[in-house]
Amino acid sequence: MTTQSNPEPPLINFAFPFRDAKGKEIVDEHVFYEWLADEESGSFAVSSSGMWHGGIHVSAEGAGKHLDLPYGVRCIAAGEVIAYQTNRLAL
Repeated sequence: MTTQSNPEPPLINFAFPFRDAKGKEIVDEHVFYEWLADEESGSFAVSSSGMWHGGIHVSAEGAGKHLDLPYGVRCIAAGEVIAYQTNRLAL
């Protein structure tokens, strides 16, 4: 319950981790999930085998066809990055 002594917290600025291939902000989560379906593995939040998978996979051949990969990946909300992982081919 929101009261004067217990105000509602401010909304967090949110952005998708990539821009679209035209360099525009992605605003429709359904479109983003459709693009992620082009990946062979690594579906968020549950894999095709029914296992929990808390991340996404993005490759140039899959979802990357729809995304501005040269611009890079970015944080999805304000805060601090506490962990990330990349493969050796990307380095």
